[in-house]
Amino acid sequence: MSETGLLHEQEITIVGAGLVGSLMSCVLAKHGARVTVIEKRPDLRHTDLSGGRTIAMSLSHRGWLALRSVGLEESVRTGTKPKHSRCVHLADGTERTQRYGAEGEALWTVNRKDLNCALVDCAEASGRVEFRFETECERLDEADRTLHLQGDGKSSEHTFDYLIASDGMNSAIRRKLVSDAALEDEIITLDYRYFELTVPAKADGTHALPSECVHVWPRPEGLMVALPNLGGTFTGTFFYALGEEDYFGGQLTDEERSRRFRFAFPEIVELIPDFEHELRTNPASDIKAVRCWPWQVSRRVLLVGDACHAIVPFYAMGMNLGFEDVTKFEELLESAGGDLETVFERFPEVRRPDTDAISDLSLQNFVSIGRSTDPEYQQRWELERALWELFPERWTPLYPMIHFGHHPLSDVIRRQAVQKKILHRLMAEGVDATLEATALADAARGAVEAELTRLDSDHRAVG
Repeated sequence: MSETGLLHEQEITIVGAGLVGSLMSCVLAKHGARVTVIEKRPDLRHTDLSGGRTIAMSLSHRGWLALRSVGLEESVRTGTKPKHSRCVHLADGTERTQRYGAEGEALWTVNRKDLNCALVDCAEASGRVEFRFETECERLDEADRTLHLQGDGKSSEHTFDYLIASDGMNSAIRRKLVSDAALEDEIITLDYRYFELTVPAKADGTHALPSECVHVWPRPEGLMVALPNLGGTFTGTFFYALGEEDYFGGQLTDEERSRRFRFAFPEIVELIPDFEHELRTNPASDIKAVRCWPWQVSRRVLLVGDACHAIVPFYAMGMNLGFEDVTKFEELLESAGGDLETVFERFPEVRRPDTDAISDLSLQNFVSIGRSTDPEYQQRWELERALWELFPERWTPLYPMIHFGHHPLSDVIRRQAVQKKILHRLMAEGVDATLEATALADAARGAVEAELTRLDSDHRAVG
């Protein structure tokens, strides 16, 4: 990680030593800053804070770019597992494979704790970052630029020049700024919850299911998703609606929950010897999203990551979105010549359109995954991939645009709206992927060239 002098000896405070805060500290140190990171939890490198939850995350192109900037891409990749496609398990026992991207493109499963520890190690190795673990921020005096802290059994004060809050969805800094009427926030709680299970490796250490796929079981009772890990295990997540069919709340007994789950997902239960124990002891959690505005106060306090734009987990983009925050922050820092006040002011304006876009798309994708068993969904999926092959310079499906591209996410959602309209028109005319390539190209070329050329021209005119 080569160092620059853009922030020569500038003192910066970060609240939150999670993935985004630790990565941000690495980037700031790279540019010569002196960074203090305040974290209420113990040092992850020396404790287990999983709380009964597995911690598998998905890395894609936007996340890898951020890790590359601090020299961690190669070392992190050795501890990840690629996932090239989605395998949809139908209720009749058949399967459908839906490839995420082009040949060689994949999502990568990474252990959250391992990645967080690698980022903390990287930051400390710079010699410019000090972590203060088990230290809680109890109060913020923004006008005096002072944090009131509690740690090691005593109270203390910490003054700051610049403060970056990366303390997650339940951000203490955001709550304080909301209470001071410095910003407004919205906490969105879905009428769904999730519950995690671990599918262990087989006796010989291999995966119990094909490991190159994310496995999905859409059922009326809920949605089960399994992500492959290194070591032969899968992280399983069950999403279910609240209400009468709440599997983990209300008046249901453990026996009734077990009966319902076994009925809906018998093949999953067969793969988990400790199913009954996990059912009784692993916690269920709410699914929430956060939006707030503004993200900065007085050009001295800035919120990033989940602290200002937590999204629901249905596009595997939460961590990647937070990492891209750091990438965009660094781009602004370099273009502003290290002027942090300018960066703090511009960052929310540049970034919010993209985070709002992926927040909306994540909610839509939950519905999309649930419909992945529908014949019409499969037909649309196959037609879109066929158009991608025929018009690679013009057409890219939504999922690859998000995970394997670099275009702003707000541009992606506009392009997807146009492509969706074209797909609907072609399908209404009876066009599908079974057509011979020349015939399909002839049927689609007019709409693809006209609509997408116009979109590209409009984008260049605006830009």
